[in-house]
Amino acid sequence: MAVTLTQFNRNLIDPSGWTTGNGGVGIYSANGDTGEQNRYYGTDPWGNSRIVWQTVPSGNGNADGGWNTNGVSIDNTKLYRFSVWVRRTSTTSGGTFYFGLQSNNGNAIHLSNNYTEGNPYWDYRGTGWFPQNTWYLVVGHCYPVNYNGTTPHPESGFYTVAGGKTLQATNAGNVPNDVKWSAGTTTATHRTYHYYCGDSTTRLEFFWPRIDCIDGTQPSIAQLLAGVHYPQGITYSDGTSQLCGNIHYFSSSNHSNTAKLHFLTHPSLSQPPKDDSPSSQLVSRMPSSA
Repeated sequence: MAVTLTQFNRNLIDPSGWTTGNGGVGIYSANGDTGEQNRYYGTDPWGNSRIVWQTVPSGNGNADGGWNTNGVSIDNTKLYRFSVWVRRTSTTSGGTFYFGLQSNNGNAIHLSNNYTEGNPYWDYRGTGWFPQNTWYLVVGHCYPVNYNGTTPHPESGFYTVAGGKTLQATNAGNVPNDVKWSAGTTTATHRTYHYYCGDSTTRLEFFWPRIDCIDGTQPSIAQLLAGVHYPQGITYSDGTSQLCGNIHYFSSSNHSNTAKLHFLTHPSLSQPPKDDSPSSQLVSRMPSSA
């Protein structure tokens, strides 16, 4: 069976089209005024010059930066992972960080009790919780509509490049233990906000948001922490695809590394390639933007 080396881009909200400027861009609608969004060449979690989304609060204490994406098509019989990088760069720490989802139904279902949540956020916390200038990867999961489990996905939570999963920083929103799709869900929205900031000096930065279907072609958490936005794999002539493990690849001229390809086994291959190897800052009020 023929195989083709493939670079997968399965991020449903791929931000590679971000441009510098203010307001929204592409499928990303601004949360707050045009001037409260500043996309510029900042520093990504690996020290590279990349476009980041900075919040610039006006000080009016309302929506202060971030986005709602357009609704993107999903299959409600499948598991999805939502994620975004966030850090605070200012010495001041006003307002609240929010990370959530929304759907065409206007809700998602709590795993823990099957309660319908109309304004779901995996996490919200005061910006003072974030150590200054430390990037965090925040992750939440949404399960298939008929899923009957009640415990959160083991990979939901907070991560740093240097330390991996930060155990003391579990999600702390109104759906911290993850959710599942409600019946009839066909589209999903990624929501990342800075909200309720009463000063004009606090700055949050966001980088490389994702919605990934967990179907075997998504980058692993380890790859996300290594800067792998477009993992490599193989596509078989029958149309099926699989990732190659341990690929360190970043779509940037100033951040790239190489590693061995560890191929998974396709059932039709008789000779597969050889493998040679939260806190006082937590808050309770929630914006209802969708």
